[in-house]
Amino acid sequence: MTSGDRKGFAVATALFTLVVIGALAIGTLYAATHELRGGTDAIHQARAIMAAELGVEQTIAAWSREWNGALGRGYGRSWTYSTVEGAQLTIGLTRLTDDLFLITSEARAGPARRRVARVVRLDVDDPLREAALLATSVIDSTTSSGVDGSDHPPAQWDCPAPGPPLPAIVIADTTSALRLGQFDWPTLVGLAHSRVTVRVTGAAPRVSAEECDTAAPENWGEPNRWMGGPCTGYYPVIHAPSDLVMDGGRGQGVLVVEGNLTIQGGAAFTGVVLVRGAVLDGPGGGRVTGALSMAGQGATLPSLGETWIGFSRCAARKALLGIAMPKAVIERSWSELFLDQ
Repeated sequence: MTSGDRKGFAVATALFTLVVIGALAIGTLYAATHELRGGTDAIHQARAIMAAELGVEQTIAAWSREWNGALGRGYGRSWTYSTVEGAQLTIGLTRLTDDLFLITSEARAGPARRRVARVVRLDVDDPLREAALLATSVIDSTTSSGVDGSDHPPAQWDCPAPGPPLPAIVIADTTSALRLGQFDWPTLVGLAHSRVTVRVTGAAPRVSAEECDTAAPENWGEPNRWMGGPCTGYYPVIHAPSDLVMDGGRGQGVLVVEGNLTIQGGAAFTGVVLVRGAVLDGPGGGRVTGALSMAGQGATLPSLGETWIGFSRCAARKALLGIAMPKAVIERSWSELFLDQ
């Protein structure tokens, strides 16, 4: 082999070596890029599923009792926000039944998208009431002829069929009389949306900018469903720190009275009424549809007169649902709906 041939061979060998090294470098770079991309995708996927689960948990933890009455069956609302890690969250809340809600949470982190759902139930105690009127002492039958233990669903409310009747009057201890489901007296007072004193004349729904004005103390919701309006789903807790005269008007929810309650002027209340003192009948009387408890703490004897008290499971339950908080359904409450990348 001549020197010229050796030089040509050396050049070819060098070029081949450079090609091999370049191929190895490109392969290594491709593998590293692929590995980096896979790791980044895994991080995005993990971040998306964690953010989606966080959205559900935060919705339950920050639950607003206003949602309990604001949404009808099959209706819902949605909102969006960002996590501190940069994931974009879309939360959906849909009412399935009176006490069941579906929470969906969709999270986007980079190219990854995860969506999870959880079913929650408003936590209420059953049975709610033992009678139309719960009292701590015997009531004169001549003053209680208007107490009816038959189940009376309010007109045009979304209620199940009437259930079996309960006793018109049951004698109970003070603790039971001053309690609604799992809520004792101090808790109910603390939950009060409205605080009223001495006399309320013509309680009725109040609307501001086409929304139910929950800040108005005389707004006790709208029990007359045929009248419509944004306050039909508002079930407030109304607290009177002393004696109260309810003179005409209408309302729904839970009425908590520290002293005596006088019902007059055809006043109508749908829900649950708890009274530390006595219930008195004023001129024109009134109606309570749901349940009433009277502890009789004080010197005044009850006098129901023209006041009618009719038991209603539906009214009592909806009043309690209005202040209940959610808990996850134990079986199959959580579901990952899809993964899209």
